[in-house]
Order: sequence, then C-alpha cells, then structure tokens
Amino acid sequence: VLGAALSFYFGGIRSGARGQAAQRWATRAVWLLLLSTLALSVPLGSRLLEQFRMTRWHRVTLSTPQHGELSELLEAWSPPARLTELSIRAGGNDPYANVRVERPVPVSSKETEEVSAWFQEILEKPVRVRLQVDLVSRAESSSDSPPPVPSKSPGP
Repeated sequence: VLGAALSFYFGGIRSGARGQAAQRWATRAVWLLLLSTLALSVPLGSRLLEQFRMTRWHRVTLSTPQHGELSELLEAWSPPARLTELSIRAGGNDPYANVRVERPVPVSSKETEEVSAWFQEILEKPVRVRLQVDLVSRAESSSDSPPPVPSKSPGP
C-alpha cells in the first residue's frame, strides 16, 4: 500500500482535495504506513539475516590425502563403493556431509556409521552424514566372442 501511494505521489497523481482536514488525514496515513513498515521490517529482517547466517555453506575442502582416505574406506567395503560426489556444510549449529557413492547393493547402517565417524574425526565435531547410493550393476563382455543373436521362433 505504501509503495503504491509513493508511486502515485512521485508520478504526480495527487488528491484534488485542498482542505486542511484532508491534508492532515493523508499526512497521518502516510506516517502510519511508514511506521508500520519499519515496525514489521526490523524483526523480519533480523530473522532473515539470522537464517542466512545459520544456513550459509562454508566450503570445506578435503586435502588430497583425506579424499584418498575416504575413497579407500569406501573401496574396502564388500562389495566396494566408488565415491562420486562429496559436499560438506560445516557452518551453523548442525554440520553435515552429503556423500554420494556407486555400489551394486544398498549401504548398511554400520557402513554409514563408519563414514560418520571418519568425518567426525576429520572435522573434530559431530557431523550428520547423508549417504546416497546409486545402485549400479556392470556387465563385462569379452571382445573375442560376438554378442548372441536372438533366435526367431517359427510362427503358428
């Protein structure tokens, strides 16, 4: 409402009433709208800034040896998992790591706890771990023999 009123005012559209009472009423209404806007924007703005600070992503880069250690941990599983994506949010009160792996079977809770403990040791604080598994199965074919040709069954 205040934005629309200011747009009309600065656009040159004003009331035709020239009376003292109408002018006082309009001035009071504008001041009331301004104060209401300020009263609402201060708490909402401070809450928005607080939320922004809490959810800000701090880029945490694992060193090459640490990245290798995590890959080795995942490859030691039976069957092994291959690390495909890693993102870590270390800022705020609730840090977490998002780890994405490829593997032919789902991950057990014991394996998830292993990864969580590894991150807790590296970052030196409790870390929630989200372990996403892309189920992948690979078929190997030998290049010596041609692929089988499907046979056609005779029709009736």
